[in-house]
Amino acid sequence: MVVEQDDALASAVREEPDAAAGSPLPMGRTAASLRLKTPPEPSTPPFVPSPIGLTGLPDTPVRRDGEAPQPGMAPGEDPAEGRRVPGAAPLNRWQAWALAVAMTIATLGLRFALDKQLGSQPALMIFALPIMLSAYMGGLSAGLLATGLSSLMASYFLLAPIGSFAVASSAECWNLSFVALAGAVISMLSEALHRARGRADIATRANRRATEALVAASSLHGAIVNSANFSIIATDTKGLIQSFSVGAEEMLGYRADEVLNRMTPVGFHDVSEVVARTAALSREFGAPILPGIETLIYKASRGIKDTYELTKVRKDGRRFPAELSVAPLRDPQDAVVGYLLIGADITVRKQAEAALRKNEAQLQTIVDNISEAVVVSDLDGRLLQFNRVALELLGYSDPDQGRRHITNLTDTFELAALDGTSWTVDQWPLARILRGEKLNNLECRMRRLGADWLRVFSFGGNLVFDASGRPLLAVVTFSDITERKLAVEVIHRLNSDLEQRVLDRTAQLVIANKELEAFSYSVSHDLRAPLRSLDGFSQALMEDCADRLGAEDQDNLRRIRSASQRMGQLIDDMLKLSHLTRAEMDRKTVDLSRMAEEIAEEMRAANPARVVRFEISEDLTAEADPRLLRIALTNLFANAWKFTARRAEALIEFGCCGDASIREFFVRDNGVGFDMAHAGKLFGAFQRLHAMNDFPGTGIGLVTVQRIVHRHGGLIRAESTAGAGATFSFTLPPAKTQQES
Repeated sequence: MVVEQDDALASAVREEPDAAAGSPLPMGRTAASLRLKTPPEPSTPPFVPSPIGLTGLPDTPVRRDGEAPQPGMAPGEDPAEGRRVPGAAPLNRWQAWALAVAMTIATLGLRFALDKQLGSQPALMIFALPIMLSAYMGGLSAGLLATGLSSLMASYFLLAPIGSFAVASSAECWNLSFVALAGAVISMLSEALHRARGRADIATRANRRATEALVAASSLHGAIVNSANFSIIATDTKGLIQSFSVGAEEMLGYRADEVLNRMTPVGFHDVSEVVARTAALSREFGAPILPGIETLIYKASRGIKDTYELTKVRKDGRRFPAELSVAPLRDPQDAVVGYLLIGADITVRKQAEAALRKNEAQLQTIVDNISEAVVVSDLDGRLLQFNRVALELLGYSDPDQGRRHITNLTDTFELAALDGTSWTVDQWPLARILRGEKLNNLECRMRRLGADWLRVFSFGGNLVFDASGRPLLAVVTFSDITERKLAVEVIHRLNSDLEQRVLDRTAQLVIANKELEAFSYSVSHDLRAPLRSLDGFSQALMEDCADRLGAEDQDNLRRIRSASQRMGQLIDDMLKLSHLTRAEMDRKTVDLSRMAEEIAEEMRAANPARVVRFEISEDLTAEADPRLLRIALTNLFANAWKFTARRAEALIEFGCCGDASIREFFVRDNGVGFDMAHAGKLFGAFQRLHAMNDFPGTGIGLVTVQRIVHRHGGLIRAESTAGAGATFSFTLPPAKTQQES
């Protein structure tokens, strides 16, 4: 499949070199196909480097010239590795010397033992044996040692005069000299032999290592070339494809035999992008460039490193983004013989970049819509990012206006404490954050120099750390609280005025209460005297003139007495009610169950003829004033006692419902009840739902209960059904536990 191209590009692609003319770069698909001409390896190269990362050998050259061992090494040791090599002298220096001495002494003993058999044979020839063996086993030094010892022993023990190192005849002297010379020659020849064998062994091992390194390098090279992650394409100087890697086949969908010596790499690229790159290169270099292979290799052909992104097109027409690196291929004479194009599919990277840009845009949108101003700084104090609110508050129209170092902002802004004390740059919020402080609600005044505004801001912020705990950035948040501070000041002024008004009103109430107390005393004194007179004179008339008064007159006197007594009771109740609102509260834990039992016993004792059953829950407590609460419970129990008078089996209950936070106490009876339509009158002063003749009373009791409950911070309500009794429920604060106390 051939990719469709525009006319200009198509003409350039069609002008491909004739494959029959031959190519200076004959290449195939294998890893070795990318190798250029390689000079023949010298027969005895001085060094063979060990390839690091391929064979794992140290990067130390291996000697191949048979140089003498380094100082401290015995003969035959490999100077590159510090160990003995095959073919070297079998023994180390001390072992060789000991062998030379032992063999020379043994040979002397053998000569003595064979003295009769040898007769007139030369005395020194037998010493050739220890010299040769010592030289062979120990090298030059051992051979020379054996030669010297043999000469000395022969001269002392075998040559006349016996027992002396002197030699009597010239013939024996020549024999002795010959033995010494022969021993030296044998020793040097043995040493030369050892060195030659050592060099041969070292060269053999070096060649083996070089071969292994070459194989490993070739394997690595092949793995890289045939990697599916990269497309590696080699061309000749005219752009005709000479090598097409396995990765290129998988990435582009072509087989190697479809493209080798048939196509140029231009056919794998988007036509419009190639034309656009051609125009850009023409403008950059000021030279006309034809769209085609020259577009891809133009920079590389001029020795310029070239890596760029283009869209590649597969054989099936699918497109994908790719990154292309182009480099020239050179022969040993440094002449360009082709080009190497390495491409990578960057689809995943492009997707990640797009996702990152999307996330950044979303994050910026979120930050811009935060009601607080947000500024990001690097660790050196240079401002980097601003959200929309920050730009508005700081008076910037563009983020670039604020991208400055904190020390360069002193010509624009002035910061001060709320009391007006000016701050230096080291005291600014950002400087404190950069020192490691974590700010929260740091309030200060900020003025923009050259502008007519002074605002109050609340600052916060801290350093941002990476996963390893290292600081990355500093984030500063701030908001304009000028209006809030003004409102707080207004509230403070209002509170001050209100406190003064409360003090004034309290003083007025104190005066009013004193006047009310005086009035109450006056009422109590001035009204009680006439009422007592009415009641007393009426009683006197009834007692003194009973025989002269008719039945109607006596009834009128009884009514006068009853009205005056009821009026006196009303006055007493009114006084008690007024005292309730003025009395000081003394809160403490009250045992309501015990208090209810005491009230019930008092009622039974006062009316022993009545049979009333009381059901009082146990362990009921509350935090209240005991005196006031007893008055309230007495009124509620008295109310229930009164309205159950017509029940043969009267029942009065006292209990509690609700949880520990909100407890509601109740007093329930099975009396006559009332119509809930008239419940609004229950807690009004002097309001009655029943006739005086049926159920006597002043109408003050429930009002008293309500005021006592309200003074404790509670509520009271009533529920009833006419003829089925009534329930009065009220709330009180719970009693404190021992731990709270």
